[in-house]
Amino acid sequence: MKTRWHLVGVSGLIACIAILLYFLLFGIPFRDEESRRQVISLYDHLAVGMTAADVETNFTHVDFFSLKLRKVSETNWVIQSPMEIGARNWDLWLQFESNKLIAVKVRLADSKERRPSAAPIDKFLSH
Repeated sequence: MKTRWHLVGVSGLIACIAILLYFLLFGIPFRDEESRRQVISLYDHLAVGMTAADVETNFTHVDFFSLKLRKVSETNWVIQSPMEIGARNWDLWLQFESNKLIAVKVRLADSKERRPSAAPIDKFLSH
C-alpha cells in the first residue's frame, strides 16, 4: 500500500514539473497575446511628431498594465512587454529628436533591429 501511494506521489510530482517546464519553455499563451495586443494598441495611439510629454501621457493614461516604460536616453525610449522565454516578447522602441517623436518600431526583446514578422511596419517622420 505504501508503494502505491509513493508511486502516486512521484507521478504527481513528475506531472507538476512537466506542466511547469511547459510554461517556462513556451510561456503563457494568453498573457503573451495580451501583451502583444497592448504593444500594437500603443503603437496605434502614437504618431510621429508627438512631443515626448504627449507620448508619456498616452502611455500613462491608457491602461497598458503589462507594459513598462524605460527611458534609455533622452532620444531613445523602450516600452517593454513581459519577458518570454526565448526573447519572443515584443518591445516598442521610440526615437526622439528635438523632443519630437521621429520613429516608432516594434522589435523583439533580444534585438533592437529584429522586427517580428507579424508586427506593424515602422513609423518614421519624413523630413
